[in-house]
Amino acid sequence: MTSSNNSSGGNISNCNYSNSISNSALTAIDMDVPRTMPKVRFFGSTTENSYGCDSNCNQSHYIGLTSMLTTASQGLHRVLTTIATVNAGLGYVQGMNELAAHLMYVFAEGTIDKFDLCVEADTFFCLQTLLSHLGDDFCRELDADHEMGMLTTLRHYEHVLQFFDK
Repeated sequence: MTSSNNSSGGNISNCNYSNSISNSALTAIDMDVPRTMPKVRFFGSTTENSYGCDSNCNQSHYIGLTSMLTTASQGLHRVLTTIATVNAGLGYVQGMNELAAHLMYVFAEGTIDKFDLCVEADTFFCLQTLLSHLGDDFCRELDADHEMGMLTTLRHYEHVLQFFDK
């Protein structure tokens, strides 16, 4: 696993987002990014425990680990932090990391050699566009609503798939 610097020359852990993003959102991003697709070499190691921590470890184990992220994972961290900042009402919700990671992987054509700031920008733009249409699905308060929310959207997609499977 390699450690990489961001475009400003410093480690991502030195970035100060405290004025623009909640501590809970930044903590969630810090915890989710190392867990995102860890078996895919593009984002991390090929082992589940590549960060010295299993899925049951507590948050304190993650302090300082952002500086150990791969180039792509640092980019993912920046994209998610920017998304949470731009969408302050929504913030960061678990699951956004998976969407962003898949988009980033596709835009980089699955190789770290093609990863650059354009891939980050494309990932941000595409995820932001998706959120403009699906943002309500990430709002936890709407999950109980029968008209909106992720659970309702998943049921809708299930009905669409069943219709086309017939």
